[in-house]
Amino acid sequence: MPNDRTAISVLIACYNAAPFVRAAIESVLQQTFQNFEIIVIDDGSTDGTREVLASLSDPRLKVISQPNRGASSARNTAFAACKGEQVIYFDADDIMHPKHLESLYRRSAASSLIVPFSPWIRFKGDHQALRFESRPSQTDMSGPDWLVCEWTNARQMMQSAMFLLPRSMIENYGGWDESLSLNDDFEFFGRILSQAEHMTFAAEAGLYYRSAVFNSLSAKRSANAITSAFHSVHAGTSHLLAKLNSAEARLACANCLQDFVYITYPGFPEYRRITVGRISELGGSNLPPDGPPGFQKLRRIIGWKSAKRVQKLAETLKLNKANRSPKRQRAHSDKP
Repeated sequence: MPNDRTAISVLIACYNAAPFVRAAIESVLQQTFQNFEIIVIDDGSTDGTREVLASLSDPRLKVISQPNRGASSARNTAFAACKGEQVIYFDADDIMHPKHLESLYRRSAASSLIVPFSPWIRFKGDHQALRFESRPSQTDMSGPDWLVCEWTNARQMMQSAMFLLPRSMIENYGGWDESLSLNDDFEFFGRILSQAEHMTFAAEAGLYYRSAVFNSLSAKRSANAITSAFHSVHAGTSHLLAKLNSAEARLACANCLQDFVYITYPGFPEYRRITVGRISELGGSNLPPDGPPGFQKLRRIIGWKSAKRVQKLAETLKLNKANRSPKRQRAHSDKP
């Protein structure tokens, strides 16, 4: 590739990430692959993030400030400003393995519909001693088949920076839906990856996902956030089914929808009613409810709905904090 062309654009949407954004950017600057640019969108931060960004100096780093409009808007702003032939959406609180970009780029090809992807692992403190976990989806297959594999148990997670996306795919199939907040990545990657002719696993790449960030978008459960999650899971599953309407795809989508029902119960009855109807249309779900050991024992006795209500009451009274399962969060520290 000629030296005057940028191979990869690393796009970072950043909101109130002062404690983490320096480490995130430095993990990019320390990559073994150096033909990249970094576009950071400061989405109206108020915690000193701008000062941290101003202290970083590298000719490949570009910082753009905008009023707070949300993570999806910030990512779209970053894409509009970038010039790379391949794009990676990187959260402001995560860390890349030093060979992340090199390994992903090596697996990319001339085709505009090939998407390399990496392993990933959660971390809270020191990440360097961690080993990446094996997952069933870590193999080469078509985009729709990969989504079926990833979604069948409904509780796998797609981290944005595990994918190296051809620029043309975003130009052809659209950017991030700015009407969404919670689980916006489910809709986006459901739409983009369902168009991929081939997903190829880059085993030597690696993403460290910072878990349990207090300000992370996915920790929020407001009415607006649940509305976003509702629209995202319905849209994302529809994207897959438009490309692959097999029995396996319908079950995978039904399970993702069922997980939404479990998470939101007993609230949001209208969203749950619509979702249960869609699950029935798809032929039903075989997904059991998730929860800590106490919940699992109780649901076998009194049913999952009654057990959910007991669990909610116990959490409200702070009676079972030690027994709670870790929240399944998505790494969006860039949105209030």
